[in-house]
Amino acid sequence: STQLYAEMPLPLRDVSAFMAAHHDREFRAIYAGLAWRVDRAWAAAERTREARRMAAKTFPITEIPILSGCFSKGKKCDKVSRMKSPRAKTYHVLTDDGWKIALHRYPRRTKRSPVLLVHGLASNRHSLDFPREEISLAKYLWKKGWDVWLVELRGAGKSTRPSGLGWLKKGWRIDHYVLQDLPSAVKFIQQQTGRGKIHWVGHSLGGMLVAPFIRVHSEGALKSVTAAGSPLSTGIRDGYFRWTFLLDPLLRIVPFMPYRILHHLINATSEWIYGRRDQAMFVKGNIEKRTLKVGSRIALNDLSSEAMRQFHGWMRNERFVSSDKKVPYFIDFRKLTVPFLIITGSQDPFTPNRKMRHLYEKIRSRRKEWLIFGEKFGHAADYGHLDLILGRHAPLEVYPAIARWLGENDS
Repeated sequence: STQLYAEMPLPLRDVSAFMAAHHDREFRAIYAGLAWRVDRAWAAAERTREARRMAAKTFPITEIPILSGCFSKGKKCDKVSRMKSPRAKTYHVLTDDGWKIALHRYPRRTKRSPVLLVHGLASNRHSLDFPREEISLAKYLWKKGWDVWLVELRGAGKSTRPSGLGWLKKGWRIDHYVLQDLPSAVKFIQQQTGRGKIHWVGHSLGGMLVAPFIRVHSEGALKSVTAAGSPLSTGIRDGYFRWTFLLDPLLRIVPFMPYRILHHLINATSEWIYGRRDQAMFVKGNIEKRTLKVGSRIALNDLSSEAMRQFHGWMRNERFVSSDKKVPYFIDFRKLTVPFLIITGSQDPFTPNRKMRHLYEKIRSRRKEWLIFGEKFGHAADYGHLDLILGRHAPLEVYPAIARWLGENDS
């Protein structure tokens, strides 16, 4: 047996040929068992080598194709949820001041207008394209037939700063998002797709930025707007910013707010944070603990102190304005004509219903809609701020609402 084992070819691919040459029944049984084990080991080695090849190419985690599972146990997967997402293609768009803004695309050959997803403050593309495919809004929309783009504003994700150390002296402000990053991204998408208009889908600050974008560049490039969890009225309830306001004196000294360090704190205190009812970011039970841990590690980015101070000014004064106070960013919603969808969570402290209702009534667009997600409105759970895009029930309730809105306003 030892001699015959030494004669076996590796990797073993053809069991029958070798068995035909050796008629010993006992050895055939031993060989069959060995062949099965070797084949399994060979397949595992192939997977390991493929994983190493992928890692050597430095693909971000969201670019590795993952086969989606069902959204809920016991529910049969539909054709869309079983589709395999492509790898996102990454572009770098040069702005006038030297930054290279990252754009990630899930391409589709379609006559529809492209969809641009814009992340929130101190975040990046992973908040809208989570590694777990079942809670990735980007992949969901791609499966529904849309050409999906994700922008990473300066300082976020794969966007890269100019060479040299000059940028350290000033950092960046929200003005740069409005005047440099977003116009460059929109223009690039228009050039690549040949489409004159895009659908804007933003979460948190990503939805707020549409107002200064329209004020400075007009709404001519927009097919529709979706603002999810975006305090467009700048009125918020007590919560997250009650303690970040206290950091303003420190923000005048340090160049960055180190959000990347926060993921260590979140991981260490996840049980405590998850159990608190006065935290402002999500509703307990509508977001998984592992989502919080992974999200804090990959979806947070350090933020320029100047950008944070400008945002604090917006919140305190309830007024959108440039950092030098010379350019008002707030738009007259009574003159708005682009289709506008507002999405809020019933427990989101950044979008109090009274303020959002007042804003919604101002909008004079012929196509407008306001959706509040919560148990009182017939949904499976109440929603806070993060769970609108990363919640347990978001793929079954929020994502389809966004896809429906886009389809109804693409004509």
